[in-house]
Amino acid sequence: MFGASLGGFLAQKFAESTVNCPRVASLVLCNTFTDTTVFSYSDSAAVFWILPSLVLKKMVMGNFTAFRVDSRIADSIDFMVERLESLSQKELASRLTMNCVSCYVEPQKLSGLSVTILDVFDDYALSNAVREEMYKCYPSAKLAHLKSGGNFPYLSRSDEVNLHLQVSALSMEQGRSRHLPLPPNWGEGIYIGRRKRKEIYQELKVFEKGYSSILG
Repeated sequence: MFGASLGGFLAQKFAESTVNCPRVASLVLCNTFTDTTVFSYSDSAAVFWILPSLVLKKMVMGNFTAFRVDSRIADSIDFMVERLESLSQKELASRLTMNCVSCYVEPQKLSGLSVTILDVFDDYALSNAVREEMYKCYPSAKLAHLKSGGNFPYLSRSDEVNLHLQVSALSMEQGRSRHLPLPPNWGEGIYIGRRKRKEIYQELKVFEKGYSSILG
């Protein structure tokens, strides 16, 4: 399961809530967090539903910066702003409430899960302290770093992110996961994007040395 920002937090909570009846084989967490208190909005989260849409949009867009970024990052910001404009007040309020209401992940419940932490080294909405906390919560996680990518690396650096996802999927297929064992024929006929896993596996052989730290 791949999740970024709020999606990454919700992915962790879903895996946590189903730990006794596992539904998640692995997590790839991008620019995300384990505790909503990092946003310092816990006290005001209860009133988001009465705030006008314009105010809610400004709260979200305050984390977007297009200053001195490359064209791909700028395009990713433009795309997300366009998507933001399409959301209703209720949708914005509900997402911000989920993002800010006091809640945290219990990583000890996910200790048996394969976790990859994917983050960027340039400016994005979360602080370095949040990143370090993620590392502490998942000390055995595989680390996948991108030199740049901004808040939305899955858009601005989609090729690199997809490569990390493919490597993670292949490590699962090769029996590296200790959680939810996969049947021997799991890879047959399953596609990543529009190409078969076996084809991707052949292509990724040339990257094996460079990604040994990810494969473990």
